[in-house]
Amino acid sequence: MKKIPRKLQNYLKKKNKSILRKIKLESNYLKSIAYRKKRIEKKFIYDTSIQALRKKKKKFQTKFYKKIKFDSKFLPIVIDGHFGLEKNFDEFIKISSSFIDSQSKLILFNLDKCTRIWPTAVTLLCSFKQWTEITAKEGYIPSLSSTEPQDETVNSYLQHCGFYDYVNVEEDVSKNNAIAYDDEIVKIKREKKPSEIKSREDAICRVLEKYSLLTEDQIEIFDCIVLIEAFNNVTEHGHSHKDDGWWTLTQYHKRTGIISLCLADNGIGIKNSLQTGPQGIEIKKEIRSDDDGKYILMALKENISGAIRASIKDAKGKLPFTKRFSKGSRRGNGLNRIVEACLECGIGINLLSQRGYLSINSQGKIMKSGTANSRIFAGTLYHFVIPAKKILEN
Repeated sequence: MKKIPRKLQNYLKKKNKSILRKIKLESNYLKSIAYRKKRIEKKFIYDTSIQALRKKKKKFQTKFYKKIKFDSKFLPIVIDGHFGLEKNFDEFIKISSSFIDSQSKLILFNLDKCTRIWPTAVTLLCSFKQWTEITAKEGYIPSLSSTEPQDETVNSYLQHCGFYDYVNVEEDVSKNNAIAYDDEIVKIKREKKPSEIKSREDAICRVLEKYSLLTEDQIEIFDCIVLIEAFNNVTEHGHSHKDDGWWTLTQYHKRTGIISLCLADNGIGIKNSLQTGPQGIEIKKEIRSDDDGKYILMALKENISGAIRASIKDAKGKLPFTKRFSKGSRRGNGLNRIVEACLECGIGINLLSQRGYLSINSQGKIMKSGTANSRIFAGTLYHFVIPAKKILEN
């Protein structure tokens, strides 16, 4: 056999390399096409599931906000002494559970013996008023009324905190003892536009800077973590096609030495948000009971979310499309972040959601946790107890 000339050998080697390179490029191209096709198919399936979740959640909300015929008998609610989570947690739960699920056509709050209304109580009453407006059948909106407080301090506070503005009660200037709360309070207001959150945050921080015992760093932590996460929750889970709005109320209490801050919504609650979200099936496997308190504890301890675009695991236990979620959708650890930041700042937190409740002190210890027999808040209430300057008056 004749030996192949060296020049021909070199030529064939180059030719083979060229052919192999071409085959490799074509192979990579085909793999790329197949990969992109697979991604598109997966994205289509996932987007379809998002649409399905939206329909599911909307259907649930329609059922949740079903129209109620408020036609039961008259219901009197006696408020004796202090009314608010700030003073007596158990008494607040007892009173709120007595009327939130009521279908009475006339509810009268007897304030004759009431000596103090706290921000949590004001937020509760405003929330309940809106809840009845959302759910009442036409012509069956209940009448909510109250006796005039005998204590002029209570009457003055209800005027200054914005409660009378919300329920459309005219101020009686002649009986107003002119207690000035101007720079000590961020009035309660039913918010509707996320664009207004920044101004409310600034107003809250001004109260903290002037009266709280928090350092500058702690105020920044509270603002950048706690307020952002809490506002995200009330706007994302509370703001729906039915519940249009949320509330904020902040009040400095100089004799008690605290700043009481409330953020609330009339949404479907933590439990229902988790159950109707993309992680709902897995969550229901772990909590088989209808216990609102257990869902709150689960949201506190685990990386879960009720957001429509929350991360879901694939068959291999991985989170697909991690870069395709909208801002905030992959938080899932928001409540835990809130509690950890509050612990760092020495702030206590109370949380009410539907029938569930949770109370954590400024050292991070769970003081109360559980589920009431009936609802204690129409939606979800975040209440922060912030240490402040204490001034004893003579």
